[in-house]
Formats: sequence, C-alpha cells, structure tokens
Amino acid sequence: MRHGWCDSARRAGAMMALLARLAAVVGVMGVAGCAAGPTRAEHAQVSDLRVLAAPSPVGSEPSALPNGVMAQVYALSGDGLAMSLPPGRLSLRLYDGRGTPAELEQIGPYASWSYSSEELADVEVESIAGPAYGFLLRFEDEPPEATTVTLTARFQPRGAPEAVSAQPVLIRIRQR
Repeated sequence: MRHGWCDSARRAGAMMALLARLAAVVGVMGVAGCAAGPTRAEHAQVSDLRVLAAPSPVGSEPSALPNGVMAQVYALSGDGLAMSLPPGRLSLRLYDGRGTPAELEQIGPYASWSYSSEELADVEVESIAGPAYGFLLRFEDEPPEATTVTLTARFQPRGAPEAVSAQPVLIRIRQR
C-alpha cells in the first residue's frame, strides 16, 4: 500500500536532486572553457533570468498531490555569469495551464508573488552555478485544474525603464 505523504516526500527528494543536477548543468554551461571556474558578476546589469522549477509538497500537511512549486531563479549578466540581483522587484506568476505569453496574460495568473530587494536578500543562496533565489510557492486553497502549470518570472530593476523576463517554464503537477 502506498501512502500519499511518503510518495510526496519521495517525489520532493527526487525533485530536489533534479534541481541540484540542473543547477550544476546551468553552472557548467555558464563557465564552459573557463579554467579558473565561475566568477561572480559584480556591478553588472541583469540581461536574462533562468528559472528551474518542479512540483513539490509545501508545508507540513501530507498530500497525495503536490500542493506547490519549488523554484530557483538565476539572474545572468550579459556575459552569462550568475549574479545577485541589483535593487528592484522580482515577480513570479503561476498560470493554470499552458499557452503563449499573450494567451496567459489574457486568462490572468492563478497566483502571483512579488518580492522586494529586502525580501530577496532573505532567500538568496549560493549554488554551484552562483547566486540563486529559492522559493516554495504554495497553491491557493484549490489546486490548479490543469495537469500542467506555467511559471513566469520578471525582474524590474529600481529606476530602470526595462524589465527582464524569463522564458515561461512548464511544470507537470500531476498525471492525467
């Protein structure tokens, strides 16, 4: 007999291992050909965001289904190095289903989260790929209806007219 909580914990452990491997790949890609290893981009502008995400049980309540998403956000400078975000605001949006960015904006987000520079400092971690920001994003009372959700990230630097957006990430939260 399978127990929902054990399966969720096993899946969460597997997802954490997957995210760690993906972070290592991102780090290797960012420093390929660099014998000295990665260096931190100092005083650079953010040119791109990368998001790694997986379904996850969030909180202490056992659940047979994921009740949230675990995500790591990486800010990249123009030379492709991971960097700490400068002052600004990071917004994450979760959409119920998949679609083009225009279609997703039309239906609106299922949930959204916004973080100030001060809040981001509390979730910044040093990974093998460089600075990253880790989030456990809990679903609202009712989980999304679709089997796949879309996560987007957008960073608006303080005082800058242009925001930087990540490519949308598709996350399968359950089997059909």
